[in-house]
Amino acid sequence: MKFAVVGTNFQYVPIAQRELVSFSDTKKLEMYACMENIGILYGAIVSTCNRSEIYFLYEKEEQLCKMKELYLDFFHMKDKNLKIFHKQETEALTYMFEVCAGLQSLVVGEDQILGQMAESIQFAKEQGKCNKVLHKLFQEGIRCAKAIHRDFKISEHPLSIAYIGILQLMAHGGIKGKKVMVIGAGNMASLAMQYVFEHHPLKVYNVNRSIKNAMRLQEKFKDIQIVSFDKRYEILEECDILICATSCPHVLICKEKLKTRRKPLLCLDLASPRDIDEQLKYHPDITLFDIDSLQEIACANVKKREELAEASRQHIIQSVQDCEKWMASVPMDKTIAGLQERCDEVIQSTYDLLERKLELTKREKYILYKTLHASMYRLMKEPIRTLKQIEVDKQEQYKEMVEKLFEMEDAG
Repeated sequence: MKFAVVGTNFQYVPIAQRELVSFSDTKKLEMYACMENIGILYGAIVSTCNRSEIYFLYEKEEQLCKMKELYLDFFHMKDKNLKIFHKQETEALTYMFEVCAGLQSLVVGEDQILGQMAESIQFAKEQGKCNKVLHKLFQEGIRCAKAIHRDFKISEHPLSIAYIGILQLMAHGGIKGKKVMVIGAGNMASLAMQYVFEHHPLKVYNVNRSIKNAMRLQEKFKDIQIVSFDKRYEILEECDILICATSCPHVLICKEKLKTRRKPLLCLDLASPRDIDEQLKYHPDITLFDIDSLQEIACANVKKREELAEASRQHIIQSVQDCEKWMASVPMDKTIAGLQERCDEVIQSTYDLLERKLELTKREKYILYKTLHASMYRLMKEPIRTLKQIEVDKQEQYKEMVEKLFEMEDAG
């Protein structure tokens, strides 16, 4: 039994094409039925905004070829130049482990994919499409990913400009118990406000030229106080932190308006073009962070994530090797289980024969059965241990020999 993956992801096609090959739960069930028609009984389907992939077990090479054709036919993509990929055996296992760890994600090291992989194997299990082997491989991939997140802490190097900005504020006095003004009501301002509220500010003001937009933001953040644009400087006097994130083409906070300020002010300018006069960084009581300074940190974090990702791959290589060794032992495990069943049959038939021939008490029958059982397993203990230690490349030869000697049906 071999492991493979077929599908596509953000590395191969844009979002417009990925949307065309997305799996709903209903489509997953339909795909499972199609896979069964070509002899592929076990698989896990992973469908997210960034990937549409099927991880599966197969016996024959022709099934792998049919699976690639099936993927394209299922979505009616055979003549639409959809770029898909396939990987098999070691390459497929390594890829699956890297996906679990977030090393194949758009944002390297993110951990959301780990939950999505766990959900996909759980769905397969519920549909009867996950056997012992597939379950083991996914469990090991998830276990390895958790170890990588714990040991390498890749995701602790943030890439979001807004989040990096908030971290800078936290490093320079924090947000808890402070009065914060946020100018803007778009996506960046909303994201910044979300991070701000996570750190328990005393009060948050929102300033926007459009009261309608500010009120829309207030629906999401009930505790904000809306301030008219004209009163921004007046309210800013009592604030400790200023965050700007608008699309305005010119400066909204001028140095002249703050030159007499003597109260410390942390400024975070997330806008491009800038909302805050860059000359304010020279003000003795003002600390200013802008897009450029934050971008430098983000770039450094990207590099750090890539370094940690590369280092973590050694961990994956070892885990994949362990999985492959385990997979190679599975056929022999079945033979050993079959051998043990054959021993049980011999024990039972011998016991039945002696029970008919001899007049035994209930206690004597119990002793006889236990003695037969102990004798047989004492006899088979060393041969079974030897079978478990046989090198992978010799297992098939020994497997066939054992099955022939003990008149077992094919246990593989």
